Amino acid sequence: MIKIKPPFLRNAIAIAAIFIATQASADEHSYKEVSGWRIFQNEKDCSAIAGFTDDEYVAFFYDASTKSTSVVFTDRDSTSLEEYEKRNLDIMLLKANGKLDDGWESTEFTVLVNDDDRRVFRSQSLDDPALADFRGARAIGFFYKQKKIASYDLAGSGAALREVERCSQRIHNINPKDVFAGE
Repeated sequence: MIKIKPPFLRNAIAIAAIFIATQASADEHSYKEVSGWRIFQNEKDCSAIAGFTDDEYVAFFYDASTKSTSVVFTDRDSTSLEEYEKRNLDIMLLKANGKLDDGWESTEFTVLVNDDDRRVFRSQSLDDPALADFRGARAIGFFYKQKKIASYDLAGSGAALREVERCSQRIHNINPKDVFAGE
């Protein structure tokens, strides 16, 4: 993972704008950095985005009111895909203990196309324990019919995703100590 620097930040904000479900500009959303990940407070959820080599990005969105998570990544090489096409991709997680977690196989992704013709893949909403699974992963890989599309080191994502969870709980006025919250 690379640290998002000012030139990359403009691209990250542009990509985040695609990710964010609202029509408002990403510049209007407050954000901070946690362990190299940018944290965005969106209208209905919170997200973390990280930039990697080759100007590619991974983002996680979490909505505490529905306990749903989405993962988003960019890929400049998938040029044959048109906007709004859907593909079932396998998400593979390398856990901290070195074991592979293939519990997110056949996840539906929708393809978006940003201004520089890069493909942006956004997953369907994933129920619990998605956030905890992603938070506990050292690396993530995306595969289509056993062919690797991309893989990323998730260093620092545990702390970033904990902040995303807290952020979304604040948006929805959810007390994390309330065992009845979110039912």
